[in-house]
Amino acid sequence: MQKVLLENLEFELLKLENKVRFILGVVRGEIIVNNRKRADLFLELHQKGFTPIPKKSKAVVAGATDDKDEAEDSLEVSGVRAGDYDYLLSMAIGTLTLEKVQQLCADHDKLNGEVDNLRKTTPIVLWVKDLEALEMQLDVCAKSTLHIYLFSSTFFPI
Repeated sequence: MQKVLLENLEFELLKLENKVRFILGVVRGEIIVNNRKRADLFLELHQKGFTPIPKKSKAVVAGATDDKDEAEDSLEVSGVRAGDYDYLLSMAIGTLTLEKVQQLCADHDKLNGEVDNLRKTTPIVLWVKDLEALEMQLDVCAKSTLHIYLFSSTFFPI
């Protein structure tokens, strides 16, 4: 369980790092996004070492197709699919600011602290925390059930 949690946190860290680099590149004029072909932009992102992150596959409904998305995602440059950089290119234009970089850096530092804490935590401590959280939820459910039982008009007609 600890390994999976670490992998998820480290993956989020990687995405944050890439977003910060991308925004800084756009703000500084090192990466030009507008008035250019998508294929050229994907190639540049690949050459500058941005991590391609494939989209999670959607559940397919029988008979349903979205040819536009499939055509865009099937565009492949240097072994990288177009959709692999959507996590960068789908960011709203209003997020390409230094304030957003500061926020992402703060998020990165917080997440990095969580990763460090998780690495130091033993599996037994994680297990105990899970048990405590479960116990708290069971207490909430028990109180709710007791409240319904005691104040239900079925048992105490008004």
